[in-house]
Amino acid sequence: MSRSLPRNYASRAARGLKALLLPALLFAGVGAPLLIPDKEIAAAAASVTAIRTQDEAFAYAKSLAFVPDDAELQDAVLSRASEASAGEWDLTLHRPDKDSNGNWAGYYNVRFSAADGSLRNMSLEDRQPESGAVPTTTTGTGDSISRGDAVNIAASLVGGLNWGLNADWRLDPYPESEYDTRFEDKSLFRIRFYRAMNGIRTDNWLLVIVRPDGRIASYTANWNAYDFSDPTPAISAEKAKRIYLKQSSPLLAYKLGSGNKPFLAYTLWQTSLKASTGVFPAERNGRPFPIVLKPLSTKQLAPLVTNAKLTDAQMRAKVINLLSLTGTYKISKPQQYLYKLVIPSADKKRVRTVVIGFDQATGQVYLYQSDDGTDHSLLTKAKVSESKARLKAVAFLKKAMPAFADQLAESRVDLFLSDGRVATRPLYRFEYVRVAGGVGVSQENVYVDVNAYNGEVESIQSQLMPVRYPSQANPKVSAPKAVEKLLSLYDIVLRYRWVEGNRAELFYELMLKPSVPR
Repeated sequence: MSRSLPRNYASRAARGLKALLLPALLFAGVGAPLLIPDKEIAAAAASVTAIRTQDEAFAYAKSLAFVPDDAELQDAVLSRASEASAGEWDLTLHRPDKDSNGNWAGYYNVRFSAADGSLRNMSLEDRQPESGAVPTTTTGTGDSISRGDAVNIAASLVGGLNWGLNADWRLDPYPESEYDTRFEDKSLFRIRFYRAMNGIRTDNWLLVIVRPDGRIASYTANWNAYDFSDPTPAISAEKAKRIYLKQSSPLLAYKLGSGNKPFLAYTLWQTSLKASTGVFPAERNGRPFPIVLKPLSTKQLAPLVTNAKLTDAQMRAKVINLLSLTGTYKISKPQQYLYKLVIPSADKKRVRTVVIGFDQATGQVYLYQSDDGTDHSLLTKAKVSESKARLKAVAFLKKAMPAFADQLAESRVDLFLSDGRVATRPLYRFEYVRVAGGVGVSQENVYVDVNAYNGEVESIQSQLMPVRYPSQANPKVSAPKAVEKLLSLYDIVLRYRWVEGNRAELFYELMLKPSVPR
């Protein structure tokens, strides 16, 4: 017989977004740290011995202070590391009503121990907060408040949450980039807070969206019960700065400006320094290109024509040559320089479908997709070696885009396989960067997927453009001088970062100064 849990697990005095007016929490000015402690409520989970059933897990999730009373269960999964362990519950809940776009008005994801209910992590988004009244403490005029007013409103809101978490929320002095928010409604104020532990920045954050009239539009948050390392870094901030200055090796690459005009630029890619060792960890500082870029071919295999104007017959001939077609096949009429082929398979129950797209200006292949209908999505081990897959990719690229064969160099390869539970298309993904004057071009890449089961090329996606570059890259600024100039734009910030399991360790990271345009 399953037992039922008591209804009141913890204090529910401040569920959701309650009163906005907390006059003690006013914005202290731009750049001033604003500490908003989230009061740690004594969890009644201490009295919970086990949460065995889905109904118990749902009832327990509903008792958490950040989950609204009307939340409904969407999904619940119990994961166990072993048969002997109680495991952990993962629940997704949503509010019963929907917003104007037809999406649930709120989502709440929680993960907690099935043994005692201790919270592991949570994330939420509420687009229909309870506090919809216009605050009376704003200083704005007319229908629009100032950003300072919006900060005060958001700070008051966060200060009154009382979610029962061990968290200090601080106003984030680093604004979001214009690029990251390019699709957002610019009339809304985005006020972001970060969670501090031992006074140090963490990965957790809370975002409050305030309307121009002062009402809260939505809020989003995430939180993890990390095991935080000692707050005293072995490497001082002064030493960290010296390491960045002396050991950073900036990436020199071509970029494209207005009118696709190429220019040389340095980029700092070593942005994360481990505070315990003073080393740039490879897993956190992925170099965009290898130091040495080796093109697929030592010479161009066909001239680069920038106004090809190929006829349908010429393109069909290119399709037949690319696929080495013989026997029976069917090529459809082209649509936007896209050709679709249906090729019989040895298995009469299957056919191979191929889509090939040609760049109208150059006649080079920019898109390729092939599928014979076979399903290897639960393959957990590659049957084709990486070296053989690479040979396939290179040979195919030389035929698909011969004009770029001497300008493409492999920059990355990844293997995607199923873990035996979640279906994943088994493939090697090779990334190639365009090379000009001995350096890479940041915005021009080609991606080739090779099936890890049969070694066949499944897809090509090209981001190449008919841009001509100088034969040699001659930067006017030295690498050390570039490092010095670039570092002047950044703050070196000590912060906790998740590393593995439930562990968070200290790293120094480069963050653009608040005054630098994003």
